[in-house]
Amino acid sequence: MKIKLRMGLDSDGTILGEDMKVFCNAGAYASGTSNIVWAMCGKFFKVHRCKNIRFTGYPAVTNTPVGGPMRGFGSPQTFFAQQRLMQRAATALGLDLYDMQVKNLTLPDGIDYRFDLPHGNAHPLDCLKRASELIGYEQCLAEQRASANERYRIGVGLAVGAHGNGMFGIRTDITAMVLKMNDDGSCVLFSGSHEMGNASITMQKQMVSEVLGLPMDMISAVSADTELTPYQLGDYSSRGAFVSGRAAMEVSLDMRGKLASLAAEQLGASADSLVFSGGRVVSPDGTGVSIGEVVQFARHKKFTELISEHTTASPAAVISYGAHIAKVRVDTVTGSVELLDYAAVHDVGRAINPLSVRGQIEGAIQMGAGYALSEGVFLDESGKVKNASLKTYRMFRAPEMPKRLIIDLVEEIEPAGPYGAKSIGECSVVPAAAAIANAVSNAIGRDCNDLPVTPERILEKLK
Repeated sequence: MKIKLRMGLDSDGTILGEDMKVFCNAGAYASGTSNIVWAMCGKFFKVHRCKNIRFTGYPAVTNTPVGGPMRGFGSPQTFFAQQRLMQRAATALGLDLYDMQVKNLTLPDGIDYRFDLPHGNAHPLDCLKRASELIGYEQCLAEQRASANERYRIGVGLAVGAHGNGMFGIRTDITAMVLKMNDDGSCVLFSGSHEMGNASITMQKQMVSEVLGLPMDMISAVSADTELTPYQLGDYSSRGAFVSGRAAMEVSLDMRGKLASLAAEQLGASADSLVFSGGRVVSPDGTGVSIGEVVQFARHKKFTELISEHTTASPAAVISYGAHIAKVRVDTVTGSVELLDYAAVHDVGRAINPLSVRGQIEGAIQMGAGYALSEGVFLDESGKVKNASLKTYRMFRAPEMPKRLIIDLVEEIEPAGPYGAKSIGECSVVPAAAAIANAVSNAIGRDCNDLPVTPERILEKLK
């Protein structure tokens, strides 16, 4: 993929206009390339307050291996180009990129000017400020200046990125779920989601637990079985928490209403006054019944099975944001790059499962670092891959991760999200490559616009 980007600015760093052209190599078959280019267009309009933005995309079929989407579906590429050019512009204007970001980042009331659609409760600026505080940005800059003429040079770079939550306004974005109660008060959630290592099923069970007051060990799930589970659009487009999580919450609320109505009859209290906690339903006077007793009452006295079904549609086109700051050390003799310190702060709404959210971000940093520094597919003149094995395709390894890794969350409730939640799985990788490339560029005083930024490329720039 090749990206050409122009940016017009005032002398104080205010962006007046942006114009991006993307040339995307599809390989021998178009596959999903047109969709990726189209998605890049949408994301290009999500970060800045600037109204004058133009995007043009050109997917092309070539005699090379077929290309396809990766984590972020065009977002890492879009914001790599944008954030690299912002660093170049800041340097040319004699400004610090941090100050330039502050002037231009969208605010909580920001909108996509193409359609006048709000971004949701957007907090990229808070992410940037928090990351700067956590890593000690001013101290990093001082180290960069002090090492400018040394063999080992320090560089600090920052980047901001964004990614959407689901397919609102693009296609019918729905997820259906079924919840069935058992005699002992436990329940089974039937979900079309697939567990990909991002704890999506755990998050859905947490929604059930919160609504019904059930311990997690009383909630099981049947997932991704098309013979048993209802329809859902798919596990993509960062819709896991925002759409499928909402479906789990809403089917649980439907079940809670049924349980409350039955328990009210048993306890002689109003349904609205009942509290669900610890697997029990308790009335204001302190009397209560277990949820299992409510289920048995429904089955044996009312001849009713307690099964709820709910189909949820995505309610809005909200955006997740993140800011990353990287400090690197570059050996100007060998061209090697060492990640020293790294801060990543993400605007996730409310973190339903904080441990999982932080794990997503940490894994994304390793993935983004590989994208930035080592992982590239290199072709010969005939279009064949020259590094077609893990022996020659150099993945970024765990020992190469930053010596000091700082991860934090900005938890400002997203009103459209279930319990205020937004996505993290894809947004977490978006700013990484740009932040690292900016850091290397600042360390060596040369623009690193091609990925990966390998030692060979660094040495070539230093000649």
